[in-house]
Amino acid sequence: MDKQRLAIIAVVMGLGAGWAANLMFYERMIGLSFPLFVGLALILLFAFARIAGEPSQRRNLWVIIPLVFFAVMVAVRADLLITSLNIMAALWLGLTLLYYRQNEQALDETSLPTQAKVVINTGLDILVEPTGQVSEVWSWLCSRQLLNTKLLKSIFRGLLITLPIILVFGGLLASADAMFDDYLGQLFSNFSLDGLQEALPRWVFMLGVAWLSCGALAYSVLRQRIQAAKAAKIAARAAETRIPDDAAEDATHAAELDDRQPSQKRPAPAPSKPFSLSMIESGIVMTSVNLLFGAFVIIQFTYFFGGQDNITLEGGWTYAQYARRGFFELVAVSCMTLGLILWLNAVTNRPSRLHHIIFRALSVGVVVLTGVMLLSASGRMTLYEQVYGLTHLRVYTHTFMAWLAALYVVFLASLFLPARRIFGIGTTLCVIGYLVTLNLMNVDYAIAQQNIERYKAGYELDTAYLYTLSEDAVPALLTFALESEEGIQGDLRNWLLNLGEKLNKTDGSIFSAHLARDQACQMIKDHWGEIWPKY
Repeated sequence: MDKQRLAIIAVVMGLGAGWAANLMFYERMIGLSFPLFVGLALILLFAFARIAGEPSQRRNLWVIIPLVFFAVMVAVRADLLITSLNIMAALWLGLTLLYYRQNEQALDETSLPTQAKVVINTGLDILVEPTGQVSEVWSWLCSRQLLNTKLLKSIFRGLLITLPIILVFGGLLASADAMFDDYLGQLFSNFSLDGLQEALPRWVFMLGVAWLSCGALAYSVLRQRIQAAKAAKIAARAAETRIPDDAAEDATHAAELDDRQPSQKRPAPAPSKPFSLSMIESGIVMTSVNLLFGAFVIIQFTYFFGGQDNITLEGGWTYAQYARRGFFELVAVSCMTLGLILWLNAVTNRPSRLHHIIFRALSVGVVVLTGVMLLSASGRMTLYEQVYGLTHLRVYTHTFMAWLAALYVVFLASLFLPARRIFGIGTTLCVIGYLVTLNLMNVDYAIAQQNIERYKAGYELDTAYLYTLSEDAVPALLTFALESEEGIQGDLRNWLLNLGEKLNKTDGSIFSAHLARDQACQMIKDHWGEIWPKY
């Protein structure tokens, strides 16, 4: 199929996606609309690829699985931060899919910097790509003489003649029938200044999504054709510039000498690093870090891992406050340590096998000691959570530690298997795993449930923080409202009342359907009779 017809299909599909986005998203609460739109986008992408005859690389299509998962979870979890992370993850995986769908290079063999560069460049190219498709459609219209001056003049002249006739007849018919007059008034109200002001943002939104959708389709499916066409143009221009005969003879003679004397060819110089260190310098750095971390770990085993009785705190600090104070510092050190050994791995020259063995041994030492510090940080935060309860920051950071430990394991694997580029795909999987874990654990519900259990065990309850949670926490809070004393229950009643009023104001469209919000609304309605008589 020629490029003009493909451009027409891309533009039409883009307009269809824009219309669908307007129907699903505009002035609606996000919910079921997001996974439905992602599903529509995937259908359009593979349908356009099939029409263009551009096959997909099946090895790179696994990203569709986490993409669909995060899209679905947008309609399941109500927590604003989790929803934002799910949307960003879906966009990131979507851009990755657009590039690697047809790319012969396997995604799991691509380095992490390359993946990041691909996502950024894909996003920028999508913004520009529709220009070429619209230009092709315009050329097609001009070639079919659908936009010639004579035709446009005829259309304009016909509209001028029609307008006064319609106005006169319409006025007479409106005077003859009140119902017709009412419908006619509603119709013309859409063309008033107020109507245009209301319609303009909707059209901007719809055409913006259409533009991006057209760019995404063209970039993912037609990218190789466009690049091949550009290369052909460059080659044609180069062929027009002839090489002088003497220069051509010299070039031919040099090529013959290279063919006859392969042993005398100069070897290609190895690519030089902009900055490099010898094994001595890196060894000093890593040995020092190992010694420092080792000393810290010994103290941890003597004091922190030994229990509260083995430590004396001055200045009025409690053991839980001591634990919290060390938690975030240990997480920061663990993150910086990973960056340090990644940097050393990239800039250290290891010309011999012995150098590789030494570097790996020192790296293993750093990773093992860092793992002990992560274990200490986890124990500190667990202790602090038992005393002060859960918050979003504590849950996110605690979960992050587990996946940071997994990322250290990925680094060790990449260090011993450098040819397989494990670290790039391993980092991607760890990020996906971290977000999947947050979604599956239902953070707001876990926070509410844990803090309520602490309250029942005799600890204080920060009710003000509970009321900042999303609809995900309603099952736990509603159960607590039915069994708690009157004072706390009164606060819960006000919170549930306000939440129920807010949820009842939703448009009720299928596109705004949301599992957590709908479940919370229904639970409040079902149990309202049990709560209300107590006041």
